[in-house]
Amino acid sequence: MINEATSTMHILVTMKSWSRSNSEEEETGLENEEAQTLDLMVDFMDEIDVFCAILLHAKAIVVEIR
Repeated sequence: MINEATSTMHILVTMKSWSRSNSEEEETGLENEEAQTLDLMVDFMDEIDVFCAILLHAKAIVVEIR
C-alpha cells in the first residue's frame, strides 16, 4: 500500500513539475484559457501532494500501532 502511494506521489510530482514548467514558459504560444487551465492543474496537484502526504503519515501511524 505504501509502495503504491509512493509511486503515485512520484507520478504526480513529475506531472506537476512538467505542468509548472509548461505554464511558466513565456513563449509557448498558449492561449490565455490554456495557460489558466495549466495553472489550475498545478494548484490541484499541490493539493493532491498534501493529501497524499497526510495519507502516508496516517498509514505510518497505523503500522506503528499494529
